[in-house]
Amino acid sequence: MNELTHITQPFIENICTKIRRNEPVRIDLPVWGRIHIDRQLPFLCLYRKPAHREDIGTDRLVISEASYILADASLSTKGLKELIDAIAQTMREEFGAFLLLEVWSRCEEEQNQTIEEQQQEVFTIYSHKRGLLTPVVETLKNQLHHLKINQIQAEARIKHTHTIAPYKMEPVLQTSALEKENIFMIGLAVKPLYHNSNGHELYPFELNKLRKGISRAFKKTFFQFVKRYTSTVPVDYRELGRRGITKTVFNIDNAIAKIEDSFDFLLQVSPVNSKEAWETFKQSNYKTAPRFFIAPAHLIRL
Repeated sequence: MNELTHITQPFIENICTKIRRNEPVRIDLPVWGRIHIDRQLPFLCLYRKPAHREDIGTDRLVISEASYILADASLSTKGLKELIDAIAQTMREEFGAFLLLEVWSRCEEEQNQTIEEQQQEVFTIYSHKRGLLTPVVETLKNQLHHLKINQIQAEARIKHTHTIAPYKMEPVLQTSALEKENIFMIGLAVKPLYHNSNGHELYPFELNKLRKGISRAFKKTFFQFVKRYTSTVPVDYRELGRRGITKTVFNIDNAIAKIEDSFDFLLQVSPVNSKEAWETFKQSNYKTAPRFFIAPAHLIRL
């Protein structure tokens, strides 16, 4: 854990310098979390870890993206707002516009719906009133609506609000004022089908299915935003995905290679009594299926 408890101005300036040079940013944040920016991109995903409840798995909904921040909620008043504002301004200078997408899991306290609505609605999209960003918000809604969860069509609803932030958290950007500078924000509350009611136990299979669908929806949403509001013209939404290969990828590759080198697959599935089995098969006038024996794995040495 980082000993610092807040994000300093030199830290922020260092991040912005890397962005201007189009260098990758992969740096741990104080308390908890990290910032990952593959390259210059006019969007950023954000997840803030709540202080008042457990929320296992939600951070993984954004780490598939090329540009994201994971942060402890306590940093919201300790430099996180300034960091995100600086990134937004820096990216806007490069592209002419910027979009922040904050993701959080919906908790029981913030639900003002009937039980039937709560069961059906998986996603709630928060945005300001209808305006310039409406086509982008509609794209996100339509893409999320295409997802199927346990063979049931996911429901997505748009909620217009002045404040875009998770329950009991302050917004990191006052986008109503910043929209004049082409800096926008969308919030996405997700029904946490991937963990139990108290947020301690993870359901990895459900999380993986949801993460893949959400990641595709995000990229198509960013694609719509980039085409409409920036100077960049990507050909395909997949261009906005991750490109950089981190050290973790190499570590995984080395670990898999070591496992592969530890045994010979063909040797382990080859019978040790092929000749005897064939003779027995012939003696039965080819009517009795032969029995093959495989050497125990611990007896096979490369």
